[in-house]
Amino acid sequence: MSLRPAFSRAPEGGLLFVQHRIAAEGGEVWRLLEEGARVYVCGDGSRMAPGVREAFQGLYAKATGGDAEAAARWLGDLVAEGRYVEDVYASS
Repeated sequence: MSLRPAFSRAPEGGLLFVQHRIAAEGGEVWRLLEEGARVYVCGDGSRMAPGVREAFQGLYAKATGGDAEAAARWLGDLVAEGRYVEDVYASS
């Protein structure tokens, strides 16, 4: 197991947000998902969580050539399987 942090106030190599880290390491993230990895997203529900969902859908589209609708279904399937879980809070 490994941890790949993304800190908006202390970015490493231009990776400012979680979605940037997902994109930068997309090949490995996709491989892990294909092997059954689980994703836990915790934090801001109004800005961060939608960006992370978009990053995962973009990862799907890039890896499979699928369109936005297919990517949304794929993410929905991960949610239904308990492999993509969000624990987010509302912010103003």
